[in-house]
Amino acid sequence: MRSIGIVGLAVAASLLAALLAACAVTEVKLTPKGEAVRIAATAAEAQGCTDLGRVVGATTNRSQDVNQQRETNARNQAAEMGANLLVRVRVDAADSSAGATAVTTAQTPVSFALSIDGEPFEAYLCPPLKPPSKPS
Repeated sequence: MRSIGIVGLAVAASLLAALLAACAVTEVKLTPKGEAVRIAATAAEAQGCTDLGRVVGATTNRSQDVNQQRETNARNQAAEMGANLLVRVRVDAADSSAGATAVTTAQTPVSFALSIDGEPFEAYLCPPLKPPSKPS
């Protein structure tokens, strides 16, 4: 039987360390731009806003809170699109057919394949909120 020796062990350990580092998952962090994006409590908050499209808050790290991770991921994506508001897309499982799930946003119903690892949001650009006026 052949011995791999010290050099062989060092090479094997280096390869193993590189493989483990490549497989490591990092925590999803909110970017400074993502901090400016808020998640609406209702779709009505998007009235008067411009629809910029759909983002999917993905889950990549099972050790982090899944809902928080999806929201953070979606807020970061929306910020890159120039959005400042996200509306959760309501998923209606009763309307499912052929692997697609019917979803409804503040705009129009569409078909969308929903992944178990992601949550869809509609991204909007809304005008700045006006500060409340002072009584005179």
